[in-house]
Amino acid sequence: MNNIISCSEVFYNYNNSFKKKNDLSNIKKTTSVLKGIDLSINKGESVAIIGESGCGKSTLLNLLGAIDKPSSGKILINNTDITKLNEEQTTKIRADNLSFIYQFYHLLKTFSAIENVMMPLLIKGIDKNKAKEKSKNMLFKVGLENKAEHLPNNLSGGERQRVAIARALITNPSCLLADEPTGNLDAKNAKSIIETIIELNQQQELAMVIVTHDEKIAEKMDRILILSDGKLQQ
Repeated sequence: MNNIISCSEVFYNYNNSFKKKNDLSNIKKTTSVLKGIDLSINKGESVAIIGESGCGKSTLLNLLGAIDKPSSGKILINNTDITKLNEEQTTKIRADNLSFIYQFYHLLKTFSAIENVMMPLLIKGIDKNKAKEKSKNMLFKVGLENKAEHLPNNLSGGERQRVAIARALITNPSCLLADEPTGNLDAKNAKSIIETIIELNQQQELAMVIVTHDEKIAEKMDRILILSDGKLQQ
């Protein structure tokens, strides 16, 4: 298998500043969130990352998604070490290889479902007619072909998340990163959304990393990794 994302000895720390009582000077305290992460994500593979709240799951996902940079260590996306790139280069790597789904849909409220899906293609400079045709096909895949012209406020929570999925996959990314993608949905919609994601994952042979608290969702992935005390365990 080809490695889409590879991490080696990744650490992530952040500094807190606070003042002691009766002391005007700042005191800095370093908190270690991730403590030497080694991880490889292969083409077509689905991986669940679980762990207690506050353990650093979202932090790790942001590092894998080239949103943040580690304090130390290497992160390779399709064999490119993103820790050595400038902001412009990092943005291009992210746009060319990755897509994201979050708990909240982040749809543009004044744009229709199809316009939201088209947006990443238009940003890439793809012809509007081609972008619209491709977006229609993607909405069909997520079962929303009849809701293409609806605004987000006229869609249910599950439908909005399907639009978000279509938008995330419209650019044929190498890897999909999802942070609690069903956390804002009821059980029925959550089950349907995960089934849709898995089906598209298999059709497009993209890698997939899902951060979740839901063990039922995690069990549907190829691998389950537990993040505890800043380290990943099988």
